Amino acid sequence: MRCRAPRVLLIALAACTALVAVGVVFEQISRWRAPRLFPPPGDLVEVGGKRTHLHCTGTGSPTVILEAGGGSPAAIWDSVQAGISDFTRVCSYDRAGYAWSDRRSGTRDAVRIADELHALLQTASVPPPYVMVGHSLGGPLIAVYTHRYPNDVSGLVFVDPSLPEQAEWDSIDTSGAKQAALIMVLRVAARTGVLRLLQRYVDPPGMPPAFADDMRAFGARNLSTVIRETDQFSEMLTQSDALTSFGNRPTIVLSAGRLPEEVLEERSGAYRALHDRFIEGHARYALRSTNGEHRIVADAEHVIQWDNPDAVISAIVDVITRARGMRPHGA
Repeated sequence: MRCRAPRVLLIALAACTALVAVGVVFEQISRWRAPRLFPPPGDLVEVGGKRTHLHCTGTGSPTVILEAGGGSPAAIWDSVQAGISDFTRVCSYDRAGYAWSDRRSGTRDAVRIADELHALLQTASVPPPYVMVGHSLGGPLIAVYTHRYPNDVSGLVFVDPSLPEQAEWDSIDTSGAKQAALIMVLRVAARTGVLRLLQRYVDPPGMPPAFADDMRAFGARNLSTVIRETDQFSEMLTQSDALTSFGNRPTIVLSAGRLPEEVLEERSGAYRALHDRFIEGHARYALRSTNGEHRIVADAEHVIQWDNPDAVISAIVDVITRARGMRPHGA
């Protein structure tokens, strides 16, 4: 009887080890198959020995450049890109480490990302001027791009953007220890195929089919890049504050006017206060341009391009219309 317990434990340990090994093999095979089962809609452009997925449609000038938020591939812009391509040329892309784009070593801060985007557009022969559009974390990224390459940018659209002052706000999220534990669990889940299986069978409400397919194919692989960008989040916000003025560039800042119902039920007061803070910050942010405007999209949550793509398309078209024939200065 004394020997049975250790034997049972050994059998259980062997079974768990075998299950993990099967999961790791399944995940690696799935990552190898993903780009073959889901070919990119755009082109893989080689820059510095690494490939980046760039998807350009439509014709005209200025060209609209779509910058996704944290954790999001270019597919998040599908509805907006389809609408804008009838009006002018528009390009979305997957940052390094997302979807079909190769990973790149080194720091994933806003300066590095802006420089990589500039090199990508030059290599792919996508000439300025650009109207830069950024969602969430993409807001600080397009601000840094404009600071580094001011002559390229003729207009800006911020879609419920992260704000420079966020780095100094008190967080209402989980503690650092809990966050570190969550990241560790996600890493294990991503490497053993668990995350892929969850993404295969669970689609958040409102997720467009193209984006859902992209996340099922590449979400587990994207995770390491998401974590790297998250580690640099505060630094990105600080870097974006270097652009204290947008000059006379036509600029529209969109704010989500609606909070998710589940958030309101769980922590109504805290999240309403934070939401109000964002809207006030967005209004101030629009004032950084002498040609700025703030709009609240009442029927949309944070991912406005899903809930109300027409509001985003309208803002972009308005900025393009104002930008045509203007020469930006003052940034």
